[in-house]
Amino acid sequence: MPDQIIKQPDGKFAVWSTVVDDFTILGATVDELAEYYGRKAYAAATGSVRDVIRELDNNEKPYYQFIMTWEEANELRDSRRE
Repeated sequence: MPDQIIKQPDGKFAVWSTVVDDFTILGATVDELAEYYGRKAYAAATGSVRDVIRELDNNEKPYYQFIMTWEEANELRDSRRE
């Protein structure tokens, strides 16, 4: 991770970026950092989901050899219930 959370002398937190070799956040609370990293994680996750959907829409294989069709998934589910 190119960021490092550092505790400041006043008890608040800063974020040091190894990309820019400088602080990118100063004086943050725990809740503010949790919200900041939560937003970053949300953006990354939604981007990943959109990438998979785009690949499926383009008849590509986002899961490589592990891709299943609707029919295959239902057959597998049904065979495990028997």
